Amino acid sequence: EAYRTSLELRPEQHDLRRLVARLGGLTADFWRPYAIDPLPELQRSRNASPSGHSIRLIDQTVLNVYPDGSCANYTHELQKVLTVAGIEEAGTVPITGENLEARTILPNGRSTLEPVRVPGKRDFTMPALSPGAAVEYRTLEEDDAPFDRCLRYPRWYFQSPETQEEFLLSQYVVRVPKGYPFRYAARNLGRDVEHKQTEEEGVLVHTWTARNMPRAL
Repeated sequence: EAYRTSLELRPEQHDLRRLVARLGGLTADFWRPYAIDPLPELQRSRNASPSGHSIRLIDQTVLNVYPDGSCANYTHELQKVLTVAGIEEAGTVPITGENLEARTILPNGRSTLEPVRVPGKRDFTMPALSPGAAVEYRTLEEDDAPFDRCLRYPRWYFQSPETQEEFLLSQYVVRVPKGYPFRYAARNLGRDVEHKQTEEEGVLVHTWTARNMPRAL
């Protein structure tokens, strides 16, 4: 009961929120209903004809907004190396927030290797990369509510001019409490991006999904 009282007084305590949920027999992993299995995406990539040195198989973010305005951001990325030049593009993974998983998936699609952490560097070095291998990582970032209680959602792009990769699956999921004031602006999406809105136990879920997006440049 003391935990719940503390959470009511200071709802931005993300660690405590997860603990209270688990003590109550609930999961605090809000992203699990939207989890994407990497193996089918790896198999699907065999039929693709990309033009770059690497290809982005999964590019997913699940943003969960809590009633007090604080939020948590789950990211899942899967990048496949296609050429020797692609090894450098995929060779490092930035460390942001809490690292849930980072691994190299070997070309056979089954064997995996854990990354190397170099002291003093803010990224992982991914081992055993070669054409056909893939880098997968999942992270969780948590933020307090803004001082003005107005949460400004980050922009989302279904292509990246920085990586110059084709994106086989790009998905943005936003979960907001029902009744929470929420507005968004969608620009230049065209027919390639599907949007759907659902409701799950008092939470409104907006999901934007795009497949087979070409290189931005």
